[in-house]
Amino acid sequence: MSARRVLVSGRPERFAALDETLGAWSAAGPAPAPQVVAAWAHLVAGEGLVCVGDLAAGVRWGA
Repeated sequence: MSARRVLVSGRPERFAALDETLGAWSAAGPAPAPQVVAAWAHLVAGEGLVCVGDLAAGVRWGA
């Protein structure tokens, strides 16, 4: 992250800077594996309250 982003003053500004940086990295990189997309969707649907074993089984990755 650039110095400007690190030096922003408040918490909302820091998260906005982080979102901007991670979004740029994501757009520039390769597409995620289908299992990663499925795992993310499962985490979002479960509001982050997902057992890791269930998550791994749901996307057919070993736990």
